Amino acid sequence: MDWGGTGNGKRLAGVYLAAFAAMVIGLVLIAVQLGSEGDSPVRTVGIVLFAGSQLGLFGLSVALRDAVPVKPGGRERDRRATAWNRLALGLEVPRAWRMLRGAEGRPSGPN
Repeated sequence: MDWGGTGNGKRLAGVYLAAFAAMVIGLVLIAVQLGSEGDSPVRTVGIVLFAGSQLGLFGLSVALRDAVPVKPGGRERDRRATAWNRLALGLEVPRAWRMLRGAEGRPSGPN
């Protein structure tokens, strides 16, 4: 995705990195709780982090749907869904990190 093509790319990149980190932490907390006995507030915190991160990723996917590249010759797909898939899978973490560091203009890999 083209993070620089949006007017507030650095802010969106920061929100994305925070949401992605919250998602990963939430999943780890849920997995830790599943491996232990009883009910714990750790699971509740994990669920809240995961659910909040998913809401954040959904909002970002709506905001970034126009930044999703269209593959030539391919059939038209829902750009919001494509953006959410890329964000949730972590495919945009390197680009978002470069955007925050101010290095988005440099040549990058196939992301």
